[in-house]
Amino acid sequence: DFTIASEETKTPQQNVTLLSRLNLTNDLQFDTNFKFVDELEAFDVDAYTRLDMRIGWKPFEGVEVSLTGQNLLDSSHPEFQPFLFTPPAEVDRSVFIKLNLNL
Repeated sequence: DFTIASEETKTPQQNVTLLSRLNLTNDLQFDTNFKFVDELEAFDVDAYTRLDMRIGWKPFEGVEVSLTGQNLLDSSHPEFQPFLFTPPAEVDRSVFIKLNLNL
């Protein structure tokens, strides 16, 4: 069936994710996410690796502050094609701080 053969290039052959969630102390966490995704031939998206890291601190009950870095290995890379006839979406490197209050 030739229609199935054309679908094979729309998903990556290899997709590997390594996650680590580490509680350094009762109020300090360190998380990492490493990901490799093979190329998507049908959408002209190259293989890529991605590293995300997060450190979180809970100074008080119901309060959490975290620093997160996403896509730390590359300034940007395409990951997917959102719609037909549009270029693949670029994922940029980013760093942000988050304050979470559960009072």
